[in-house]
Amino acid sequence: MGTAIFLASRLDLAPNEGTATLVLEENVGPVPVEVRFEGGAPVFARFTTAVLPEHHPLAFTCGELASMVNLGEGDVCGDLQPEVVSCGLPYSIIPVRTVEALRRAVLDMAAWNRMLADTADPHVYLVCPADDDEAIDVRVRMFAPGSGVPEDPATGSAAAALGGYLAKADGRSEGVLSWVVEQGVEVGRPSTLYVEAERSGGETSAVRVGGSAVFVSEGSMTVPG
Repeated sequence: MGTAIFLASRLDLAPNEGTATLVLEENVGPVPVEVRFEGGAPVFARFTTAVLPEHHPLAFTCGELASMVNLGEGDVCGDLQPEVVSCGLPYSIIPVRTVEALRRAVLDMAAWNRMLADTADPHVYLVCPADDDEAIDVRVRMFAPGSGVPEDPATGSAAAALGGYLAKADGRSEGVLSWVVEQGVEVGRPSTLYVEAERSGGETSAVRVGGSAVFVSEGSMTVPG
């Protein structure tokens, strides 16, 4: 989303109002991103995943996963269960029962190294119903130390996995589901992501993630002669 908004701000793509679609070639395939313009500026972008959600079990108990994020076993699981979900990039999703517990979570690096560091799904994604804010449906946190990211303030690919995870848990055969997702509060960079999943024939048939972006830095590169 941020890449599309940046490119849209530099390219002549649309009139003052309306939308334009960019297609980003990524490792998982072409990813279409619809960008909305207001006053000639890109203000919102929404991508559709190139890969439908893939689900795999997480090979650890709720107690082991709770310990890895310094929580008690009673702080995790409940109605939702841990699972690995990927829309191109896999995430180890751990459901947390309360926002208070979500705030307390701290990744135990020794446990993470022992449990997930050398697996195909090392990114840890904590998911919790947002019981303290009527405008938000889900609060999340994402830890990716294996990629040099202690905690990410906004993760579009994880939000896509979340759409697949929640759509499967919902279980309805047909319809469009949507969630407002908040991330980054604990690192002082709150973000809001808008997740949508379509269900058809009892399966998730499409996942879309949208959001805005803020320019935080700018630079230039000089290439020698």
